[in-house]
Parts: sequence; C-alpha cells; structure tokens
Amino acid sequence: MFIYQGPATIGGVAFAQVSLREERHPFEESYLRSWEGTAAVPVTAAPPLFGMPDTPTLEVELPDGRKGRAHASARCDSGRWTLEITGDGPAPGCDS
Repeated sequence: MFIYQGPATIGGVAFAQVSLREERHPFEESYLRSWEGTAAVPVTAAPPLFGMPDTPTLEVELPDGRKGRAHASARCDSGRWTLEITGDGPAPGCDS
C-alpha cells in the first residue's frame, strides 16, 4: 500500500507538505485500488490554481521523480486553502 507525506509538485506548483494515501477495496476475488490526499497553504501564499471550482487532471510528482495523475478541487477555510486530491489511475510510482 502506498502512503506518502512530504513535499510534492501538483500541477506544476511546489507544496511543502502533501499527504497521499492509497486504499484497497475488496472487489470479487481481488481488490480495487484508489488514492487520495490533501495539500494546504495559507491564503496569502495560494498559487493560481486555488480558487478555481474544479481543476482538470493534474500531474502529482514526488521529489524522487515518481508521478501520478489526479483531479483536484480547492476550498478555503480558516485562512488556509486546502487542495483535495483524488487519484486518476495508479498512485505515484505504482504501475498497477
């Protein structure tokens, strides 16, 4: 199972702290895998992709070069923007 906490680049924007987690869901005789995560920044440091209602598919890249694709949406709460990430395909670095 894939679990990651640390820096990452999402949609070309560097984030100091990102949390990503893969889940496995029982399905017939196997499992379906999905992954999701979050990244947050203060309102004053929000990159341009924040404030958009929903973003297209973005690339998520970890410092070691592992990559994945995700959909993201942003919300503002208590002076911070939070980017909610939903994986589209395998988690970064996971081929299947």
